[in-house]
Amino acid sequence: YEHKLVPPTGTPPFSWSVVGGNLPEGVSLNTLEGVVKGYPSELGTFKARISVTDSIEPPETVTAWITLEVTPPMKIVSSSLPTGYNGCRYNAIVEVENGLAPYRVEVLSNREDFSLKGSGEAPVIEGRIGKKAVTSTIQIRVADSTSPAAQVAEGSVLIPVKGLHVA
Repeated sequence: YEHKLVPPTGTPPFSWSVVGGNLPEGVSLNTLEGVVKGYPSELGTFKARISVTDSIEPPETVTAWITLEVTPPMKIVSSSLPTGYNGCRYNAIVEVENGLAPYRVEVLSNREDFSLKGSGEAPVIEGRIGKKAVTSTIQIRVADSTSPAAQVAEGSVLIPVKGLHVA
């Protein structure tokens, strides 16, 4: 996590401090730059009262509460996707937990007999499975819409492939 705080008024340089409440374990305030930064090691809602003082005489001080919501990291739940068929179009939803929709999916490793890509704003893989394709594992990356920085998860998913039998 990283977020730069901006003072509402005053003359730099500024001095920042936490004067009430608490930040999550693993997150701290840089008192010279006004940056809240770190890797939270606990989940929950945290409220901290932040004070900023400017450098003019007499100094002006402003305080405000900030809230940080620390949630579990996004992860790819799907380990196997629906069966695809040789020579046919393919479309499957990748199951994701703890992210913020919409999602972007990127196929990181395509076999030469697969032509798959992420699709739109849903966690979907689509494309075509080659005529001689076999059951394969592909690498994917999913990014959510968390702001200011998206959460990203990478993983492997199995795509079972069967021959298409026409009677």
